[in-house]
Amino acid sequence: MKNWYIVQSHSSFENKVAQLIKEEAYKAKISDKIEETFISCDSKLINYTLKPSSDSNSIIIRAQNLGKQNCECKFEIKFNIKKIYETNILEKNLDEVKNDGNSFKLSFVENEIKTLKLML
Repeated sequence: MKNWYIVQSHSSFENKVAQLIKEEAYKAKISDKIEETFISCDSKLINYTLKPSSDSNSIIIRAQNLGKQNCECKFEIKFNIKKIYETNILEKNLDEVKNDGNSFKLSFVENEIKTLKLML
């Protein structure tokens, strides 16, 4: 069984953080234990976190625009997703979010928080 560790970084720095972890793992001779990050966002204004959903085989993303302006973020995911729903804070489905199987875009107003359910 593999151990999973979550490393939180600012949006758009995921690749840099992943590269630094890989370099340190190589130095420690444990690079064969490191796998890839599976979600990224292309906006530096968006902070997000993941958790398992309490009611199904899905993942919850909570994303917040930390900026003082509106922005758009493209999320890319390294696995296929069946559907994505914007949900309320209790994780009840509201609207379906268009996706192409492994990426989707969201628009945020300043300081907005969105909760999403990714159906696997």
